Amino acid sequence: MFENGFTKMRQDKNREVPDNEKIENTLTQNGFEKIASIFSKQKIDQNELVEIAQQDFWLSVLEDISRQTDEEITPKDVRAHLITKLFNIPQGWTSGLSTKKENGTNGKIEQKRLHPELDKLIATYFTNNTAILTRINDEEPVVSTDFRDFPGIDDTLELFKKEVEQLDSGKEIGMKIYTILKKERTHLHNSDKKNTDVFNTITNRPQIRDRTVEFAYLPGGVPVFLRGYIHTKQWQSIHGKHLANTYKDVDYVAIEGFSNCEIGDSLVCQWMDAKSQDGAYDKLMRDLVASGFNGLFCEIDARNTSKINFDSYPDTEDEWHEIELPDIFYEHYFLYLKREDPRFIKKVNSWQKLKELMLAQVTISSTVADLQQTIYSNTKEWNASLGISDELMSTTLPTGNELGQGAFTDALAALKLHILAQNMNIGNIKKGIVVDFEGANHMAMKSFYLKFPQYAAEIVLRTIYELMANHVKNKLSKEDFAKGKNNPDNLKYIVEMLDEPRWTDLIAEISRIPMAYVENDPDKTVEIGPNQKKMKKYDKLDGGFAQDLDTDIVWALFDDKYIQSQIESTKNKQR
Repeated sequence: MFENGFTKMRQDKNREVPDNEKIENTLTQNGFEKIASIFSKQKIDQNELVEIAQQDFWLSVLEDISRQTDEEITPKDVRAHLITKLFNIPQGWTSGLSTKKENGTNGKIEQKRLHPELDKLIATYFTNNTAILTRINDEEPVVSTDFRDFPGIDDTLELFKKEVEQLDSGKEIGMKIYTILKKERTHLHNSDKKNTDVFNTITNRPQIRDRTVEFAYLPGGVPVFLRGYIHTKQWQSIHGKHLANTYKDVDYVAIEGFSNCEIGDSLVCQWMDAKSQDGAYDKLMRDLVASGFNGLFCEIDARNTSKINFDSYPDTEDEWHEIELPDIFYEHYFLYLKREDPRFIKKVNSWQKLKELMLAQVTISSTVADLQQTIYSNTKEWNASLGISDELMSTTLPTGNELGQGAFTDALAALKLHILAQNMNIGNIKKGIVVDFEGANHMAMKSFYLKFPQYAAEIVLRTIYELMANHVKNKLSKEDFAKGKNNPDNLKYIVEMLDEPRWTDLIAEISRIPMAYVENDPDKTVEIGPNQKKMKKYDKLDGGFAQDLDTDIVWALFDDKYIQSQIESTKNKQR
């Protein structure tokens, strides 16, 4: 059996592994005292610390979780909650407030509001608004968060600009936001006028329609544009010039990684690998730099099928097929979920049912195809939220049944965007505007997870096997990849990991954000060749959060028995 992650943590700190429950409880208690100290944001002595850990801390945790579920609280709920807390990600649907850390009263470090009037304008006009759209088949409506769909958007944009110009604080960032919003609205408006002739000459209309744009304002006042994208040369050729011109002045550009690449390698592959050029992301990145972008590229979506694949694969003819996994995987995965997510497993009461639910959500399954119903005009398509019912029927709402690579990538990407924003807020990296160019089918669920990060953390913990696929040793050969074959040793590792997860690796993967920048050399070109500008890795966030996380805290987060005892104890005190 693969070495236990907890055992390794203790050995890494040159301590003996606990050999009895009393010592284990002491270590867990130490970890939760440290967590309580972090959350208190003030210096307190040891006696006060224990009191907070035993009373106020647990009460606040359970109260926060209880607001989000009326069901029995589980250790998994506490774990997901505390992971987001440790990453400084607020709970629930939170509009951004621009802040900066400053020394406050009594020596406390406080988050001071920077641009309250700008925050109010953004919340009023954009981040708290939606539009109701009618499906093409006139069935249930779709809620759009694309600001371009809001009633009276043209008047709203001009009013927003006018009020931003009158601000004493936040005018510069406000005008940058306005400029992007205006360019996106103008692009769609002009398409309405000119695309009729284009559509009459191109038979594959869905390939050229524009996709959804959502403007999010993350806690701390970090502007994020979720920009729907189609990964084809044709779509890029039609919309690429507009995208480069619109987003050339942002500070961070996020893209999806190649799923058959090592996590972190996709940026360089897109930039300079001659075999990785399909005229989509690669062209977009080079056009952005040629237009003046000098910020950081980020790899936000983190799935890796280069070593092991749980979803689907393209054969040598580029036809897609479902991966066949052995029953032992589903058996051990069921046991993992039985421990980790007992509320979920009540609905999925056997590994056979779990397998059925997973296969229904494979990227190429007919159920997923049914879910990807859209509404569209001549110039734009909208994708509805995706979900699957207990009866394996498609729905436009999340149901708590989300499994598989699609749910995993969207939930993890949402957490990474929050982690990126919080690294800006604490001064670890420069604060600025982010654009996330993502496949249009990811938009709806990623938007949902971005608003509810604790649920995103639950999904990531539920799909832990995808998170750890990057840690298997053997890369798949091209022949095996094209035939949908997994290496038995890689599968064996995943099965062992499901039995005894390596939690430090898990937390590091959640928080890891590969980044890179392109050298600013005016004598070089962006095109591939000997005179191409070099892309250099920026390692600030590539190690992940766990490198700075005390292992006592990790120990505490995954001690289910202790967490359950505190849940019951706190409830008894409340009664």
